[in-house]
Amino acid sequence: TVYTASADYEHPLNKDKKIEAGYKSTFRNFDTDYRYEDYDEATNEYVNDVNKTNQFIYSDQLHALYAQYRQSIKKFGYQVGIRSEYATTQSELVTTNENFSKDYYSIFPSAFATYKPNEKSQVKATYSRRINRPRKNQLNPFSDYEDPLNIRKGNPFLDPEYTDSYELEYNRFLGDLSLTTTGYYRQTNDYIQRYREVSTEGITTTTFEN
Repeated sequence: TVYTASADYEHPLNKDKKIEAGYKSTFRNFDTDYRYEDYDEATNEYVNDVNKTNQFIYSDQLHALYAQYRQSIKKFGYQVGIRSEYATTQSELVTTNENFSKDYYSIFPSAFATYKPNEKSQVKATYSRRINRPRKNQLNPFSDYEDPLNIRKGNPFLDPEYTDSYELEYNRFLGDLSLTTTGYYRQTNDYIQRYREVSTEGITTTTFEN
């Protein structure tokens, strides 16, 4: 279930300048209930497999404020903006009666600039920061013992990934044709990856870490 509430404000200062601002809240709730049953030929019944069956409830609230300013000056144009976000998360592994919580604050700056020296050429530079939140299966801490030698489980304390993107683009217009050359660079922090640990008994446990 997802609910959102938002408000936006836009104010042109003149034909070349504009200010925008806004607020957005998102409320999300996910109930993941897995039930696995194996057929027992001796009793002709399906029997619950406790090594796989689990219920994981996850909810979060995302509250964001943003503002941006745009201006054009002859052949040059630019826009700068910033968005701040506060997130609260709650999760429960009903199967084991475990509860988890995690809050975090994020800032997302952005900027772009364009320069058009003539009617046939344009140069554009952009910067932005994006967020990639962990998926439900990466957060669910239930230990899956389907293979007792290879245990799998999630990590409810994962941080989201943040990616900073830089891009430089050149456009050349040739009649009805256009030629675009683009260079970009992306850097991801707090990258979510699989983490494996092997015990002295030879049992491998796979989870996720930043």
